[in-house]
Amino acid sequence: MDGRHLEAHATGRRRLRAAGALLGDAAAAGTDRVEELHRGIAGRAFAGAGAGAVPVRAVHDAVAAAAYSAVRGGLRAAGRLGGLLAAATPLAERNGLVGREAAVVEGAVFGMYGDRIARRHPELTLPMSLRSGGRDVAVSREALASAYPAAGPRVALFLHGLCETEDSWGAPAESADTPGTYGDRLRRHLGLAPLFLRYNSGLHVSENGARLSALLDELVDAWPAGIDDIALVGHSMGGLVIRSACDAAVREGSPWVSRLRHCVYLGTPHDGAPLERAVNMLAGTLRVLPETRPLATLLDVRSAGIKDLRFGYVRDDDWQGHDPDAVLVDTGSDLPLLATAQHHCVAATLGDTPRHVLSRTLGDLLVLHGSASGHGRRGVPLALAENDRRHLGRATHFHLLDHPAVADLLRDWLE
Repeated sequence: MDGRHLEAHATGRRRLRAAGALLGDAAAAGTDRVEELHRGIAGRAFAGAGAGAVPVRAVHDAVAAAAYSAVRGGLRAAGRLGGLLAAATPLAERNGLVGREAAVVEGAVFGMYGDRIARRHPELTLPMSLRSGGRDVAVSREALASAYPAAGPRVALFLHGLCETEDSWGAPAESADTPGTYGDRLRRHLGLAPLFLRYNSGLHVSENGARLSALLDELVDAWPAGIDDIALVGHSMGGLVIRSACDAAVREGSPWVSRLRHCVYLGTPHDGAPLERAVNMLAGTLRVLPETRPLATLLDVRSAGIKDLRFGYVRDDDWQGHDPDAVLVDTGSDLPLLATAQHHCVAATLGDTPRHVLSRTLGDLLVLHGSASGHGRRGVPLALAENDRRHLGRATHFHLLDHPAVADLLRDWLE
């Protein structure tokens, strides 16, 4: 067994042990919610019984606390034991999930809880990385030349949205006769090198923006053909990450930003997403009563990335020092689009037109037309030319990932 194989095996063991601990912690957290619910119901019952029930309540609370503590400890121990046992099996040879189905699970889990996983179980952290052929591509001249042997000086980088991965963009072309992804088509028609990114969408948008800016600096230095022209294409949250990366690059004087020519936003909630605002309101309502407070806690564990979508936060200042669970309190600021690049957006709606009743109430199921078009919920619309705002009717949020009309728009805009 060579050194690289040994290191991969050790990494696999660490990840399996961490996965077991994560499952144990998740089960223990579920026990916490059950205990809170029990305590809320019991508290109301004992309060109604009057002062005579105080001794009984004291005994009840002590027994219940001991029982729940034992269950929590047992679940955590079971999770860690399971991770240790798994680490001793051939599963340790596989460093991470594989296959498109596994990618769906991984994207969803990190989208929902990625910030907590990164904080409590760093061995399982999903790094921001270029992906090709189902594998990470190191940002080095040798690795890039091997992964993209025919690449020229024009690149198009695709960023997925919340709970997605690079596989969400559709199946790659198996031959010249199949359309493939947007990237495949841009490579064939315009000669752009398509790059696909995977990142932890549960982190704050601004954290991913800073990481993207740093990665693009590395990419400019290492790209074998040299980079003259960069296009960034983001679906949903991916568009917010693009805007955040541009802001970080300008503040830090990053050289990649001078090569950025186009930013394309597909269903990006520039002004926020109504579903996240609805969940925020529901959690605030559930916190009012002790009996329903555990349900509010369950809702509040959704990731920082999801909470950023409430009002479209893209900067650290939008969320730092503020209560992330305050009900419908908008602490964000208006960030203008990068003036040195061209910007384009596509907004989908369920109805034929943006004025259709389904379009006005549900948008594309997740994002309303006005938000995706950057009309400016805070009263400051994004500086987009009318020809750069396009509408896709009778389509959902996820049609934007792989649609012939969007492919044609990308070709026209990036040409």
